[in-house]
Amino acid sequence: MPRTTTSDRTKISERLLGKADEFPAYFELYESLVAHGSAHIIQIDQPRESDSASHDDILWIVELLKGNPRVTWAELNSQVHEQNLSSITTSGINKAVNIAVQAMIMVDCAARDRHSTTYEVDSYRPISWEPSEPFLDFVQRAFPRDSEGDRRRIKQALRNRYILKAWKLKKRLGVTFRMTDNLMEHLLYDSHNQVLYLFHQTAFLKAHLKRSSAHLAMECSLEESLKLGTVPPQLLVETLHSLQAVLFPILDDKSADILVRLTKKMGFDDDCNQYDGYMRFKEPPEDFTYHYWGGRLARLEELVIRREPRNKLERWFRWYTTDVNALAIALLALAISIVVGLIGIVISSIQLWIAWEAWRYPVAPPV
Repeated sequence: MPRTTTSDRTKISERLLGKADEFPAYFELYESLVAHGSAHIIQIDQPRESDSASHDDILWIVELLKGNPRVTWAELNSQVHEQNLSSITTSGINKAVNIAVQAMIMVDCAARDRHSTTYEVDSYRPISWEPSEPFLDFVQRAFPRDSEGDRRRIKQALRNRYILKAWKLKKRLGVTFRMTDNLMEHLLYDSHNQVLYLFHQTAFLKAHLKRSSAHLAMECSLEESLKLGTVPPQLLVETLHSLQAVLFPILDDKSADILVRLTKKMGFDDDCNQYDGYMRFKEPPEDFTYHYWGGRLARLEELVIRREPRNKLERWFRWYTTDVNALAIALLALAISIVVGLIGIVISSIQLWIAWEAWRYPVAPPV
């Protein structure tokens, strides 16, 4: 299948990212999406086949989603089939919608179909856009906000973010960093395999944040954001902040070295190394907190603090520093103090009795 041309990329980047630029990592993903599973999902300047769609079709579907974020999967498929793409099969339309959603907001809306029914990572299970579900509701499920009950844990994790630097996670938890193009999987930690998934498309995040900052307030609703073709600025800022201020802070050389290796050898977006701020502010205000990734950040902090000991010495220290054992040791120390006190009282009493007897019955000095 022919790759996108320069004019195709210019049009796509202008419509979906707000400016005509190269975006190499983004278009590497886009090319893989259109080629995945079939050689005929997308084709350019060729007769249309029964299972094909063009780049213009993808952009048109994005406009439908922006125009009505409450459209259901079934309604969108019907509109696509009836209005513009009637020659494409249902399978082709499904693929085109999947590509449009991921190109628009970096969410795989058929993620559940790509995993087994038992697949689960740290309470996360992939979801898909249901046929009768409004697009808005699907995206809300994809990005649930942290509960109020987690506020304290999240604030503590942000205060302790110095222990969440990439090199410390690697040293203390043996973490391997793996990139993901599905924004839903950002900061997802697979403790079984010691893998931390990171959404690496920072050029995409910055482009969307720049677009949204001109039209949306930080606390805008999800529906307002989708009408602009993006996710809420708060979510964009948190994702960038977690990467460039928590895991890979600019002044931390050890973490920076890890990031360089990830970009050069593991396929991370080269833009990850460009610390040009979060577009909204240079440094978060004092009251800045997470509303989307806070729970996962707090989970990481908890794992670092309470990680399983790796050797006998660490197990010994862990045993003597746990709350339960600290209480047991304190009680044992109290018991010993009581016993020593009683022995001291007994000895003092004996000494007092001896002194009393010596006073009552003094012994005459020898002549």
